[in-house]
Amino acid sequence: MYPKVSLFIDGEWGDGTQRRREPVLNPATEEVVGHVAYADQTDLDRALAAAEAGFGVWRRTSAQERYVILRKAAAILRERQEVIAKLLTLEQGKPLAEAIETGMISINHHGLALPELHFGGVKDSGYGTEGGSEAIEAYLSPKLITQMQL
Repeated sequence: MYPKVSLFIDGEWGDGTQRRREPVLNPATEEVVGHVAYADQTDLDRALAAAEAGFGVWRRTSAQERYVILRKAAAILRERQEVIAKLLTLEQGKPLAEAIETGMISINHHGLALPELHFGGVKDSGYGTEGGSEAIEAYLSPKLITQMQL
């Protein structure tokens, strides 16, 4: 079930300079569920150089084009959420329902940047914390969520 996980560096998949693989353990059972490619310093240096070059391209990409690319990426993640959730369960020991819920919250969070929303994509709460560290802390803090039917 666990896929062969390789390194993606400079537009190519590979097993790394050393062609070494590390086991992935299910923390609930300590069973080896798969293996991932090991990145050594050479691989990390190549990845950093590729990321720097890629950022130059991304920086010159228009906001509209970035929006389209990120929306497509979110759609692909939503299509694959069941597979991703099962993998998270294997490698983190997280219950499947929780893995699916976490994935959906992360995937759907892009909605705050929709241009058709008020204020250019972010609705002002009146607190003045949008996009700042206070907003991130508030977003990450545990909350009790209930649903009522009237």
